[in-house]
Amino acid sequence: MTVYASEDTKLLLLNIDTETLLNFFYTGRHRLNHLLTMPPGERFEYLNSHLALPPIVEEIKHQMCSKDLDNNMLMLWNTVLKFFIAALPEIDENVVLECSYQRLLPALQKLSGKVLSLSEAAEQCNLSPSYFAALFRKQFGLSFARYERNFRLNGAISAINHGTTFKEAAEEWGFFDKSHLARLIKQHK
Repeated sequence: MTVYASEDTKLLLLNIDTETLLNFFYTGRHRLNHLLTMPPGERFEYLNSHLALPPIVEEIKHQMCSKDLDNNMLMLWNTVLKFFIAALPEIDENVVLECSYQRLLPALQKLSGKVLSLSEAAEQCNLSPSYFAALFRKQFGLSFARYERNFRLNGAISAINHGTTFKEAAEEWGFFDKSHLARLIKQHK
């Protein structure tokens, strides 16, 4: 963060990478991502219309005009974060689900014939296991464990349909043995 000042003008310049900024938002992260991915002209118009947020803009101006700006930098940064929170656009549920899918994509790409635990999947997405589980359930309507097992089960069924034995399919797709796989297929149907 840099403040340039002359007698009649002050300019606040923020230089922060997107991921660092997103990490400050535990809630509303998808809204900030939406704001940052807007086309530049649309984002400029949107922010211009929201720059008239009097309390926050006045707070920023007051802190920038402070004689002890170096010591006020943390407070100024906090106020800038409040500005971003207040300026975040309201977006519809479809955009939220699309953003959620993008956040979950690394775990989905990691699915294979081996069992992938919830904590391993959450780690792939840089999320806590509890947040990952909630986000996954909201996106897909079922738990990650069930989704992961169904993925492996469908893979095993496909392998069996292409001539693989139950024993080979069970080994290849991470099931205990052929009887375990047969029971799950029976339950699945």
